[in-house]
Amino acid sequence: MSVAVYRSREGKTLEESDKVKISSSVDGVYTLRLCELTEEDSGQYTIKAVNDAGQTSCTATLLVHGQLQPLY
Repeated sequence: MSVAVYRSREGKTLEESDKVKISSSVDGVYTLRLCELTEEDSGQYTIKAVNDAGQTSCTATLLVHGQLQPLY
């Protein structure tokens, strides 16, 4: 059974890029990884999976405050 996976930020489609990494495992686990975040990346992120049996989704709110400083 094939699965269509959709991801969005604030209701707008989120495409894979240098900052946005999307992966899946053989057991059907999908991962959305966000890299080098800034405060502008704050918002609601949603992943939705759809197949013949139905659909499910998960939404998380991300708040980015400031920038991480390197640890020395």
